[in-house]
Amino acid sequence: MKRILLSALAAVPLFAMSQTTIFTENFDTYNDQDWAGDVSSVMSTWSGVTGAGSSDDVPVTSAESSSPSNSVQVTGPQAGGSQDAMVVFPSNYTAGRYEFSMKYKVASGMGGYFNLQSDGAVPGTAWLAEIYFDAAGAGYVAAAGQQYTFNYTNGAWIDVVCVVDIDSDMGNIWIEGVQAGSGFVLSLEADGTGTGANMSFGGINLYSASGDATAACEYYVDDLMLVETTGVGLEEEVLNASMNVVPNPSNGNFVLDYTDMSMENATVTLVDILGKTIYSKKMSVVGNASLPFNMNLRNGVYFVTVTDGTSKLTKKIIVKK
Repeated sequence: MKRILLSALAAVPLFAMSQTTIFTENFDTYNDQDWAGDVSSVMSTWSGVTGAGSSDDVPVTSAESSSPSNSVQVTGPQAGGSQDAMVVFPSNYTAGRYEFSMKYKVASGMGGYFNLQSDGAVPGTAWLAEIYFDAAGAGYVAAAGQQYTFNYTNGAWIDVVCVVDIDSDMGNIWIEGVQAGSGFVLSLEADGTGTGANMSFGGINLYSASGDATAACEYYVDDLMLVETTGVGLEEEVLNASMNVVPNPSNGNFVLDYTDMSMENATVTLVDILGKTIYSKKMSVVGNASLPFNMNLRNGVYFVTVTDGTSKLTKKIIVKK
């Protein structure tokens, strides 16, 4: 978790810019067994050939969906099959910060895989990170020559968020609201040998491979979204006073504990990772006390901030149910 020391600042906006949604795709307007590369404006294949004549396109399916009524299905043997779909971004982004999110379901007893590509139009230019799922509910992110492990719910729809900050040369992968590792250097690429020559973010590769030594690949993808979040979000700020959130991770019910506070006219806010305000209340925050939160929150990352306009403290909280 990154922590930065800031002096008290006056009239500093909570968020420097608003997020921009670049695209969303839920596959719900298509027919069962349509080829994703033929019908979706954001879908293609590794080869660039789509539809019935393609060896690597993936089908739209009504058999599984996170939001009604379709998703796309990727299947293959453990060692990797022929399906090789690409989520192609409108541009290969070379500056700014971007968040790609999707609903992801690895079929019960199966494995899954996807990776981040530097170039969506010319896949294979560079793998920024590779994400492997095994059949037992574990997995790892291969990035910057390291492996960052995580756990997930096999056989269920989960939230996957990939945050790529090109300006700071950092990437983060969140699985079910929990960060895998503590971030990785993008320019090193997945295998750790990158030189910075491929510092761009252009697409997501959905390949039919399994992160399991024996189980075959079968997974489903739904509710794709790409958002530019340049200037959006908060880092934890540390002043003389202290503030803590427990438990963390939380199921949405947590307590904000603070000590040595002296904000008689404070505003307490809770925002999500994209800057949307979930809760805001003006109150006196003085001395040592606890403030309970009982919130019906989705899995993800949130920030609790206490400010009086001249100083502020922020804590990150992860919600995982």
